[in-house]
Amino acid sequence: AVIALAQLLVATVTDGLVWQGLLVVVALGAGTTAAWLLWPWLRGTAETIATAGLMSAVVWWSVWILSGERLSSVLLTIVVLATGAVCIIAGFRLRATALRHYGLVLVLVSVLKLAVMDIGNQNSITRVIALGVAGLICFGLSLAYNRIAADENESAPPQAASPAASPAVPPVV
Repeated sequence: AVIALAQLLVATVTDGLVWQGLLVVVALGAGTTAAWLLWPWLRGTAETIATAGLMSAVVWWSVWILSGERLSSVLLTIVVLATGAVCIIAGFRLRATALRHYGLVLVLVSVLKLAVMDIGNQNSITRVIALGVAGLICFGLSLAYNRIAADENESAPPQAASPAASPAVPPVV
């Protein structure tokens, strides 16, 4: 993980798209390797969030380096939104609630970034359209999230009541 971040730091100050591209590829490989090595521990909340945060930072920084865009670009907002959607989907597949919540936070951050930074200097109609599209995306994600969560709860096997939770019944004599 440290190697991935160090490679991206070097790529940030390096001139030349070819060298930057090579450093980004090495960084993505190192970040993926770090996530793969942490795979057995991804059931823990802290480990899941740390791995997702690391991979998010590596991907976002890589896109920022290769695109040459400003941080207030719509491209980076789309990348953050896509990262959030991937985290939500992976969270359902891995049954990792923390990863799903992390994805929802990323979606919220991307919509706020879009509203505050990306379209702040645009005309009124552009802002209305962009915020309408963002609202539709959030609405669609919330419907999908609730549907998948409900399906997951229905398919879960019923849990047997524990003896400590059942009321005390006197023995029949």
